[in-house]
Amino acid sequence: MNAKPIKVLLIEDNPGDARLIREMLADARNLSVAMENAVSLSSGLERLAVGGVDVVLLDLGLPDCHGMESFDRVYVKAPDLPIVVLTGLDDEEVALGSVKAGAQDYLVKGRIDTDLLAHAICYAVERKHAEARLRKVNRALKVISECNQSLIRVTDEPGLLDEICWNIVKHGGYVMASVCLAGEDEGKPVIPAARAGYETGYYEVVKPTLLPHEDGWLDPVGRVVGTGLPYHSDDILSDPEFGPWRDEAVKRGYASCVCLPLVVEGLTIGALCIYSAEAQSYDEEERNLLVELAGDLAYGVQTLRVKARHEKAKEMLERLHSRNALILDCAGEGILGLDKYGAHTFINPAAAKMLGWDAAELIGGPSHESWHHTRPDGSCYPRDECPIIAALSDGATHKLSDDVFIRKDGTPLHVEYTSTPIREGGDIVGSVVTFRDITERWEMERQRADFSSMVIHDLKSPLFCVMGYAEMIAAKPEGELDRETKDMAEVICHSGKKLMLLVDNFLTMTSFEAGKMALMRVTEDVGLMLTGVRDEFGPFARNKGITFRLEIGEDIPKARLDKKQVVRAVGNLLHNALYFTPQKGTVTLSAGLIFKEAREYIYISVSDTGRGVPDEDRDKIFSKYYRSSRTSGIKGSGLGLAIVKAVAEAHGGWVELDSEDGKGSEFRMLLPTAQAGL
Repeated sequence: MNAKPIKVLLIEDNPGDARLIREMLADARNLSVAMENAVSLSSGLERLAVGGVDVVLLDLGLPDCHGMESFDRVYVKAPDLPIVVLTGLDDEEVALGSVKAGAQDYLVKGRIDTDLLAHAICYAVERKHAEARLRKVNRALKVISECNQSLIRVTDEPGLLDEICWNIVKHGGYVMASVCLAGEDEGKPVIPAARAGYETGYYEVVKPTLLPHEDGWLDPVGRVVGTGLPYHSDDILSDPEFGPWRDEAVKRGYASCVCLPLVVEGLTIGALCIYSAEAQSYDEEERNLLVELAGDLAYGVQTLRVKARHEKAKEMLERLHSRNALILDCAGEGILGLDKYGAHTFINPAAAKMLGWDAAELIGGPSHESWHHTRPDGSCYPRDECPIIAALSDGATHKLSDDVFIRKDGTPLHVEYTSTPIREGGDIVGSVVTFRDITERWEMERQRADFSSMVIHDLKSPLFCVMGYAEMIAAKPEGELDRETKDMAEVICHSGKKLMLLVDNFLTMTSFEAGKMALMRVTEDVGLMLTGVRDEFGPFARNKGITFRLEIGEDIPKARLDKKQVVRAVGNLLHNALYFTPQKGTVTLSAGLIFKEAREYIYISVSDTGRGVPDEDRDKIFSKYYRSSRTSGIKGSGLGLAIVKAVAEAHGGWVELDSEDGKGSEFRMLLPTAQAGL
């Protein structure tokens, strides 16, 4: 037996026929029926107006109406209900006409039995349901077809949303359709972006939002946009979840609805809402098709938004290209673009002017052979040693603070430059060289260096004389001088050595700055060199009660470097480390290989367990004459770390600092290996 009985309305004026049909239905197997009997067409139509009927059994011979007119009036009143016509033997032709007009079946009185009646009722109900499902599917497919054409044709988002809503109402027969999008205001409103059909201010009253209303209700549209899950109400009038919006919906004739999320690029941006004037309007198959429609619409919106972004990006790129061209043309620095072979691809006006060439003369021609073929000392600059060309092979950024480019007329142009590789898809496709004319600065530094050298020379001559006499006095045997005079001579010697070191540091720093420090590079065993440094500083560490370690990596190759300057720089680092590390602390001198920016470097590190470098000093500690607040009261020139930095950079490397306040520091010099062009 069916759990839910079929509600049958029998419109029949003959009590005997009505009783017979009731008995047959009561005897029917596997069929549960609740039958009502209307004895006239008018009473039958009144009952149909109330609703709650599943199938109509209609006698065509009624006292107040007869024949096809009876059928037509019932069909107009309830077009969606299955109708089974009851007729006599002489009215069979009329019955066939009613089937053609929309009746599901007809039965001839006098030939009806229980099984035939039950079969006719079940068949009529199922066929009508199938027709209804097919009709709903067809309307949904029609809507999808029309909307897909709009997706192809419409090129702007507001126009697309408007046309989709209009298609749904026109071709689907729904009472209202809308697209609501999530807003970005503080109240998180859901804004109706498009609507069609009978709406009459519905959303202005409902005011959908992503936040619960004052009474705690969350409106259906806001719920869908907020959760990204679809929602449907088969009967708005009885749906408890429709809450305070029910009256406004019913007032506009909305009996059921479906709200579907619009998901664009993984985010729910809004909802497609479709309202029907009929309860139970959407079956599962139709809802699935409408879900497909929402997906198509979301894809269309995504496509238009991506297109709009591309158009905007294209417009911005064009503006940026134009602006960059203006910037490059107006830049005071020289800017050169090179391809992966070192040939010119771009020359800005400043670069052409400084080099004395027309840009057209250089485009496509070699860079190194045009203006970088000679060193500052006038010697030939081999292409394979050129840092600008090296950037095209090693992928590293090369910076030089003092170099020479050769103008078209053969005169030198003192420059500082940066050569930066350009990568495309991981491959080096060229480089950008930026440079500036430092001739004026170079000339001033040269003059200052000359003046400093002259002053230092004039200072060193009498200093050598004073130290010489002081050493002679201090070297006299006991008895020739009193103790006080001998002690004074020794103090003069000690102070003279400190002054000579200060003068030597100042002269070294000045030479580096003026570009006059010519490195004497020879191939050196780094481990052996640092072993000598350890032996020199070992006694000082032992006297202070400090553990002094030497750690040399096994894979360090020999390197071409200026041993005197590198040892000097390492000595400056060790001097500071041993001075600021307390008794029982540890100082470590280490060296090894490291890869940075796709190049191989030798690092020389000095680490300690001393005070560390305060945060506020780390950016300035390598500056000339800078002294930390922690060195207050400690004598020094402030040139030690500046010399370390200058030595590293002169070798094509740099210095690094890692420090934790109160726990110690690590200073590293990174020097290119011979394979990397040291």
